[in-house]
Amino acid sequence: MKKIIYFIFILMLLLQSCASPKLSEEYTEGKVNFEAGNYKRAFRVLLPLAAKGKVEAQYAVGYMYYYGYGTAQDNESGLFWMNKAAELHYLPAIHALNLLQHTSPRSEKKETTLPPPKISFNYSLQLMGAYEIESVENLQKKLNLKNNTTISRAKYNGKDWYILLYGQYNTAKEANLALENASEKIRVLHPWVKKIV
Repeated sequence: MKKIIYFIFILMLLLQSCASPKLSEEYTEGKVNFEAGNYKRAFRVLLPLAAKGKVEAQYAVGYMYYYGYGTAQDNESGLFWMNKAAELHYLPAIHALNLLQHTSPRSEKKETTLPPPKISFNYSLQLMGAYEIESVENLQKKLNLKNNTTISRAKYNGKDWYILLYGQYNTAKEANLALENASEKIRVLHPWVKKIV
């Protein structure tokens, strides 16, 4: 009997290890689509992963349900998926639920904005760099990219240098995939993958 249980356990581990790269690729695809604003595609890719227990996907699906990104807005389903992620000790989900819990339902239209699904990232797409922050801010406004970009400050030739970064990616492969799938308004800027230090 012990040998059978041991065999089943080993078989389950092997099957799980075979599925992990596929899950990782699917999650990357869902994350890239979310970052690019392709919420319907992101939702279709991430929902099955959430059902399989991928904690990051559970929070992302909860977030999309809660705000109606890529699916009909459904606060109850959003809270369900965020709770699933929180049960697995996923800090962004725990933080989001704490924010919601401390928001009074009777307060006058006091909206709580949950943190979007994020994972620490090592790569981004650099759209432009300039010595004047106003130039970077103007491009950010012109392209209407305030929610998907950040402005980073660095030093270049001894002066402050401002960089417009688009998206957040864990790997260079993920960033390159995002670059391939970027909208025309992004591609026309000839962005490149930048490692965040």
